[in-house]
Amino acid sequence: MAEEIKEHQPDLYRLFFEKAGDMIAIHDRDGRLIEVNPRFCAVTGRTRAEALALNAAYFVLPERLALYRKNIAGVFKNGFGVWEGKVRIADGSYLDIDCHAVRFDYHGRPASFNILYDISNFKKTEKALRQSEEKLKRAEVLYRSIFENAGTAMLMFGADGIITLINEEAEELSGYSRAEVQGKKYWQDFVHEDDLSRLSEYNQLRQKDNTAAPRRYEFRLINKKKERRYVLITIEFIPGLNMFIASLQDVTKQKLAELVLTQDKESVERLVAEKSKALIEAREELGRARRLSDLGLMAATIAHELRNPLNVISAAVYNIRQKKHDVALNVHLKNIESNVYESDRIISNLLSFSRIKMPKYEKVQVYDLLKDCVGAAEKRFDRKKGYVKIKFHRRENKKAIQADPHQLKSVFNNVLDNAFQSMPKRKDRLAVSAGFTGKNTLTIRISDNGEGIEKADLEKVFDPFFTTRAKGTGLGLTHCKELIRLHGGRIEIESEKGKGTVVLMTLPVERKLPRALKVRGGKKSIKSGISQFTKSPQ
Repeated sequence: MAEEIKEHQPDLYRLFFEKAGDMIAIHDRDGRLIEVNPRFCAVTGRTRAEALALNAAYFVLPERLALYRKNIAGVFKNGFGVWEGKVRIADGSYLDIDCHAVRFDYHGRPASFNILYDISNFKKTEKALRQSEEKLKRAEVLYRSIFENAGTAMLMFGADGIITLINEEAEELSGYSRAEVQGKKYWQDFVHEDDLSRLSEYNQLRQKDNTAAPRRYEFRLINKKKERRYVLITIEFIPGLNMFIASLQDVTKQKLAELVLTQDKESVERLVAEKSKALIEAREELGRARRLSDLGLMAATIAHELRNPLNVISAAVYNIRQKKHDVALNVHLKNIESNVYESDRIISNLLSFSRIKMPKYEKVQVYDLLKDCVGAAEKRFDRKKGYVKIKFHRRENKKAIQADPHQLKSVFNNVLDNAFQSMPKRKDRLAVSAGFTGKNTLTIRISDNGEGIEKADLEKVFDPFFTTRAKGTGLGLTHCKELIRLHGGRIEIESEKGKGTVVLMTLPVERKLPRALKVRGGKKSIKSGISQFTKSPQ
């Protein structure tokens, strides 16, 4: 029967059927299997002969059998059908699948052509997203607890000036209870009359532009006993909530000491600044985590839909080139291969960015890795060997560092691709240099004399989805920055329009945790909790 199918199908179909990465099964109206591909046999643990001796219903989860038969009947009636199900696999368990079925005539009798896509990873992603939402809800509860135990006076108030929330330290500082303050008093009620005009102006400016007014400054607070306290405030306006969040540090003792001895002012401001910075960093980190969660779902969907067609196109190009040696045809085939590579790189960037993991460290010869990446880039962009000049201290060529070679390769490939794409002229040149700074740091420099980057765009190059090209996702440099950060290193870009671009990367020789992951327990939890609370409606 396999010979009959091969006799009636073109080469491309036969290649797709035999080499497809997804399961394919053909059966008649009664469910009798007519043909299965190697992938179906491998997943279900049956030989082709064993599978063809069974009815398709054998592989269906028993409690879904009635629904499966209804779906198949719909295929033979309507000509097609799509549904989710479960298929019995080699170990006796069931695999989540997405079935796409089409009716066609097979030797004069109707049959169903079924492609079974493995969506088990997609299901896991859905579960992970649900768990992420639950964590965010717990984070809000955690923040409320942290807000109460921050060790400094905290308050929140709206654009109308009414205070909506204070903690125990703020009660102690003001002399009022929460019941007396929350929803009843304005922040202006606690400000000395000589400072009121200045603070009101700051708040008005901050609502228009968060950077237009200072975030940290001193003012005189009047408490319930009409006592004057010197307070250092760190304040931030959150446009999405139309709310202000402020941290108040009582510096009365320090202020009085400064008036007498003019001491300690700088140290007090530095301590308050550190706490304020923690709040802002936490908000940004949580926003980034949310974007990554959304991106993960999108990346899985795109990869699922596009990877298989790209593999089929690549295989077809290979077969055409093997069978037909034609210079004119090779130009078109090369163009197809180039676009397939670009599409595959976009998919890889999406998947890599959404599934970034901690590096798997091993000894890496950076010189050899750079050399391989440069050679591959020259081949991809059809440039002569030696187009890129690699400069590396000879005695350090074989010196290794502790790093993840696959992640570094991804970084180098992304940077090199960007450089080549910015240099359309054959006379353009690219230079790669690397060397060790002392015993603990490796510095890598990749420079080109291509088109360069506009000054206004330079500060956005690491933002997700930012790109000035017609093609691409704008995730390449974002991905690079995250991988270098996870290695404990840094990446910087200098560029001038029309003169070229320089990418500078520094990596530690030994494995090193990124700065954000060195903070354990309390601090990191505080950041995440505060950020989530400030983004939630009150």
